[in-house]
This record gives sequence, structure tokens and C-alpha cells, in this order.
Amino acid sequence: MRRARTHAQGIDLPARVSATADVAWHLVGLQAQDGRAVALAVRARTHGLVAADLTAPVDDGTCVVTWSLRGTRHLHAVEDVRPLLALLAGRWLRPTRRAADLGIDGAVGRRAVAALRAALVRGPLTR
Repeated sequence: MRRARTHAQGIDLPARVSATADVAWHLVGLQAQDGRAVALAVRARTHGLVAADLTAPVDDGTCVVTWSLRGTRHLHAVEDVRPLLALLAGRWLRPTRRAADLGIDGAVGRRAVAALRAALVRGPLTR
């Protein structure tokens, strides 16, 4: 039983997994609401990484943080993002009561999405 649980959680990933992007790829994503928590999740599944190795994948474009699973922030290998969004976008990107509460539903929301798409046409932006 214990072996199956560690395997399911990726704790026993192969020794060749030595980068954050590899962990994100093997697990299809890591919850990333808190940067410290995702760093600990990666550290538990790799060997020999230092703190800078944990943030570099987002900076170098091999990983991305997005709201793809369960409507919470997750760290994914960049090649997984399009298929995940194609699969899950209908579930998580539809208008919600919260959007109405914030006044960004309906036409306002559609204009905001159009503006975001236009801004991102050449790729991701920095903050």
C-alpha cells in the first residue's frame, strides 16, 4: 500500500528527474498557490536542486503557472498547457457568480478576454 501511494504522488520518480520542469511534466502539474509549497513539492521529488533551480523554469519558459486544474494555480511543463486548457477550459473558464459580483460578466467580460488575447498574441508577458 505505501509503495503505491509514494508512486502515485511521484515521490519515487526516476533518478534522472533533476529539474522542476521534469517533475511538472511527470505529474502533469503541481499546485502552485504558494511558491514555497511548490518548491517543497519539487524538492521532495528531485535531488540536488538549489532554490534558484525552483524558479528558473518559469523564467526560462520551460514551465508556466496557470489556473488550469480545479480553478487554482498550477505549475505545468509548457508543452502540457495547451492540451490541458483545451480539455478543461469549458469547465473553469466559464463565467461565474463571482464574475457578476465583480462586474466583469457579459459584454464587459467578453471585452476583457478580447483585450487579453490581443495583449498575449506574441506570447506571455512579464508582470
